[in-house]
Order: sequence, then structure tokens, then C-alpha cells
Amino acid sequence: MIVVARGDKSGEDGIPMLLKIPHLFDPWGGYSIIGFGDIILPGLLVAFSLRYDWLAKKSLRAGYFLWAMTAYGLGILQYYI
Repeated sequence: MIVVARGDKSGEDGIPMLLKIPHLFDPWGGYSIIGFGDIILPGLLVAFSLRYDWLAKKSLRAGYFLWAMTAYGLGILQYYI
């Protein structure tokens, strides 16, 4: 699965489907691998929650967007630590 995410080495330029995120406080220089699924699918959930809040005419505090965005930010933050 990692080979597919990195892109095929068949002579053509492959499109990498993952990001290497370095750990902030790692003295050995480790990194985490984040795939597009870790970014796009939760991002779609956040976008859909914002759209729902607009259509339901909910305020920022009463809607789902603020909570979804906070959870998404904390979830992405785990890759840096």
C-alpha cells in the first residue's frame, strides 16, 4: 500500500499520493505519512457541515461547522507530535 501511495517507479513521473510530515519534537528526525484520504475525506465532512449550517440558517456557535473544524484540526495536529 505504501508503494502505491508513493507513486509507481515505472519510468514515468508518478504522482505521490502522500505527504511526509516531520515530527516537531523528535530528536531523530522521524516523520508521519499522511495520505490524501486523511486530508480530503475529513475536509469534505467539514465542508458539508458548513453547507448544512448555511442551509439550516444556524449560527456558527449553534451549528456543526465549528465543532467539525476543531476536531479536524486536532486530528491533523496528532501527526505533528
